[in-house]
Amino acid sequence: TPLTDVNPTGTGDWTGWTITTALTGNLPALYARNTTTGELWYYNPTTLTNLASNAALGSTDNQPTTPTKIAANGWTTTTKPVLQAADINRDGTIDLWALDGTGQAVAYLLNGTTLTAQTAQTLVPPTHQWPLAEGGAEGSRVASTADPAGGLTLSGSTGATWNNQGIFNPNVHLNANANGVLSTSGPAVNASASFSVSVWVKPEDFGGVVLSQDGANTSRFMLFGDGPGTKQWKFCLARVDSGWSYDCVSGNTVQLGVWTHLGATYNATTKEMALYVNGIDIAATSHNPVAGTDGSFRVGDYLNTGTHQVYYPGSVSDVRTWAGTALSPDQVALLSGTPGYVLFPGDDTNHSSGTTWTAGRATMSFRNGTLTISNPGYGTWTIGGGGTSSSVLTLQADGNLVIYPQAAHTGTPLWASATYNNGGAALFFQPDGNLVLYKTDGAPIWSSNTFSRGPNNSAATNESGGTGKLRYADFNGDGRADAITIADNGAISVKLNTGGDGHGGWTDLGQVTGGVTTDRTKVRFADFDGDRKADYIVFNGAAVNVWLNAGGDGHGGWIYYGQVATGAISNPDQVRFADFDGDGKTDYIITQASGAVGVFLNRGGDGHGGWADTGQVAVGLTSDRSRIRWADLDGDGKADYTVVNPDGSVTSYINHGGDTGNGWVIRSTVSTGHTTTQSKVDFTDLDGDGRSDYLVIDGTTHAWLSNGGDDFATPGWTDWGQVLGIV
Repeated sequence: TPLTDVNPTGTGDWTGWTITTALTGNLPALYARNTTTGELWYYNPTTLTNLASNAALGSTDNQPTTPTKIAANGWTTTTKPVLQAADINRDGTIDLWALDGTGQAVAYLLNGTTLTAQTAQTLVPPTHQWPLAEGGAEGSRVASTADPAGGLTLSGSTGATWNNQGIFNPNVHLNANANGVLSTSGPAVNASASFSVSVWVKPEDFGGVVLSQDGANTSRFMLFGDGPGTKQWKFCLARVDSGWSYDCVSGNTVQLGVWTHLGATYNATTKEMALYVNGIDIAATSHNPVAGTDGSFRVGDYLNTGTHQVYYPGSVSDVRTWAGTALSPDQVALLSGTPGYVLFPGDDTNHSSGTTWTAGRATMSFRNGTLTISNPGYGTWTIGGGGTSSSVLTLQADGNLVIYPQAAHTGTPLWASATYNNGGAALFFQPDGNLVLYKTDGAPIWSSNTFSRGPNNSAATNESGGTGKLRYADFNGDGRADAITIADNGAISVKLNTGGDGHGGWTDLGQVTGGVTTDRTKVRFADFDGDRKADYIVFNGAAVNVWLNAGGDGHGGWIYYGQVATGAISNPDQVRFADFDGDGKTDYIITQASGAVGVFLNRGGDGHGGWADTGQVAVGLTSDRSRIRWADLDGDGKADYTVVNPDGSVTSYINHGGDTGNGWVIRSTVSTGHTTTQSKVDFTDLDGDGRSDYLVIDGTTHAWLSNGGDDFATPGWTDWGQVLGIV
């Protein structure tokens, strides 16, 4: 939809203006600059949405449509020839990359109205570059394509054709046959020396060689998708010039139909080879240089015992090579231009207490000398401690990551990675939640090992909703909490979560059981047998009975599991069911009158494996049980001890095994809160990301989806609005 016929200044059309766009939360944002005056304007997603709506409806609707003026000058095409919008620091706001005429690339972070320049980085010019940008009629042959950097032409046959669709327009499509290959008359790199290659790909199958260079009998190197084997990207260097004898690194599943940036480097001095996918160093290993003949550089196949084969199906764009240079991890990251990571160069920058970062679904914070990572599918990791608000985190120029008590870097460090003598090293907070320090040749030298192991289903294992009419638990095993209501006559009805009101709605499953009691305080819903579906749990005095969920009445029924516990206490209000040890089965948690907490781990229940008494796991923070919730806030599969404070704020003790295990990690303000009436507050995972979301249940249900919490992200929660009306 056209934005408007008038440029941002309101004084003319768009002649003399350039734009760059990026998505945040699946909505576009846009920068516009006047190429002559250097004015720069920003259209946020709301502004663009309103403009599009107005254009479609033919009305103004009194919604804001005016962009933000970022600068009156300084952004001409002379001073900054290339601009690229991207959410560089993953805070949900679109920032800006700028490349100047000297090859310096600078990230500018936007705070809403002002762009702040980060440390400049130098782009290394390629030895050869094929932009594949000449273009032609759709489907026409790419007979040849130029290399403006080095003059080495790529030639193609009838199966290499121009494609004028997508974000790289034009690009080249290869048809997975012998005639669908691009090749040069000579080598692009010396595979016995240091080199780097880079390419954008959009594969149509898991297999096929993207880049290679001929030897006398077999390819000297290959960059390819390993299908139908592992279906991962792979970079290999030949050990000999005959048959299959390669050193290889691999990782990351090939994503079909998705533009992906691939990079590969070899440092002949350190003998380290590395593979990069979307700017992230995926894997590295050692390779001894091998002398040999370097022949044709090829896009779309490789040479094996004198025969070209394993043809690539899909599109390619912007192929580059660097002869004699192994790019460093930060240079490859910059080259990819792909957001999703946070890059910390080794430049002695001080990161002060209170700083937070986000990469993918993971969040990281530095406070009072403690560095903490929270990542769904892993949990919570901390390092350092014992500092104050004056403490700083820095990656030194020598490659050592250090927490100092003050900005002057004097005194004894609170913690250090002990990775000094690695000048030029770069630290990446990666989209998988791992914090990794890489040497310049791509070899990792330190890691937090906090990568996600996969989402957990806390929506099934942890009961939610207290003892009221409305409960939330995952009834169908899709990872998202469903709405379960208990009628006055004890009957149970379910609405399956397909996004909630305004986001996909609910699917009414109707009554799933007539129930066995009219006393709602005796009923719980939690996954007892570990099949990822919440079961029907009922107290009979102190005893506990379970009906396993096979789909409910009319959808598979129920399996009566019997009495699983004689019970340790007769008051059901003192008992909660939640997964304490992260094994996927709900456990029996008791809160004593003093506030002390004891846990019986579910090993199948009476008659099915029994229970394991862990004893007292916490002395407790309050004897007011109405303020206590058990919710998995960090996504590690273990329920955390969470308290709704009198002022409405929420404090959580992250479960690392409790007092009988590895203790607790305090998060004093997970949420500042949205009500001071604690009975209205609950937590469950509505969006299936493994982290519990914040609910206010007051007739209707209002939800805030977790971004990590107020102590980790800005915003810490996304207001999802009313997701369910009165039930």
